[in-house]
Amino acid sequence: MAEIPTDIVIDRNKKLMTLTWQDESTSAFSFAYLRAHCPCAFCDGTKHGGEATPLSPDSFQNIAFTSVEEVGRYALRFAWSDGHDSGIYSFEYLREKISG
Repeated sequence: MAEIPTDIVIDRNKKLMTLTWQDESTSAFSFAYLRAHCPCAFCDGTKHGGEATPLSPDSFQNIAFTSVEEVGRYALRFAWSDGHDSGIYSFEYLREKISG
């Protein structure tokens, strides 16, 4: 079973999301980093025959999210200020991003 965070803190002023995991370690992601690493088929290149367009967090420095919702007990989905809202960020994906 995938690990579920015990706490999620979203700081809109700092544009930062911090997750606390069951082992008490934490992960902090800037909104720009999250948007640049969107796991949806369009952003990861699956929709384009496997060729992802590289996205840089620098491209999203002014990004914010308009909403965030929990998807089941395994993921988060953000609606971004640029209109994008199809990425589902599984907790497993977010956990791998800090150790990988």
